[in-house]
Amino acid sequence: MMRASVWLSGDSSSAPFLTRCIAVSGLMHALMAAFSISPVVMSARHERCGTPVFQSSSHSGSSAVLSVPDQIKAAENAVNAWEIKIDELVATLIARRQPAATDLRLVLVISKIVRDLERAGDEANKVAQMAQKAHESAHASAIGLSEVRAIGDQVLRMLGDALTAFARMDPEMALDVARDDKEVDRTYEAALRALATHMIEDPQEIGSVLNVMWVLRALERVGDHATNIAEHVIYLVKGTDIRHLSVTNVEETLKTTANLVN
Repeated sequence: MMRASVWLSGDSSSAPFLTRCIAVSGLMHALMAAFSISPVVMSARHERCGTPVFQSSSHSGSSAVLSVPDQIKAAENAVNAWEIKIDELVATLIARRQPAATDLRLVLVISKIVRDLERAGDEANKVAQMAQKAHESAHASAIGLSEVRAIGDQVLRMLGDALTAFARMDPEMALDVARDDKEVDRTYEAALRALATHMIEDPQEIGSVLNVMWVLRALERVGDHATNIAEHVIYLVKGTDIRHLSVTNVEETLKTTANLVN
């Protein structure tokens, strides 16, 4: 994730609090690895499956070319493995170190962020599967591709910003992600209305349009997971649970609550 590069590069000046949490260093290493995989999971959010490929070299010097669905499936499996590993690290850390206050919030937030990343990977895999079916269909259609691209770009940007907000412990950036989620919801609803109108006008395209709707739903859910990550960041930095609050109420909370993490 390009926007998460500040943390992934190991620049401690951007996240001084994280560098002081020596007790969770192993956990942070695992989480960074999971973050490095998640962009691959989302890389094909709006491509026609079977066309884009990437090439990797084996030890023998030969090359293997994988389609986007295969790439996403491999990345999702890696994310799933990291989720299990990080859950084990969280349990071990709590049992052995018994973290409290801010340290405990950090551990809990990491566990929740990993869960949201894993579920975002599940949604990306759904998109890949549906795109593969559309590509193989004898009635492949370009209906809805512009809507898929628009929402895909929005949610991928949100996911990157949410991870960067965590890397920088930046509640204001996290709040921007929550604001962006409202825009994604509006785009999603407008897309559904447009597609419903298309089905009424051309009933023969109902099957294709329904597939696009499922893809849009999966992408919208990725935006929800990005928003969840942003909410976790605000909880970590401010110590306030802002779930189920309106953006306006969250703005007021940020103004009146001091940072607990520097």
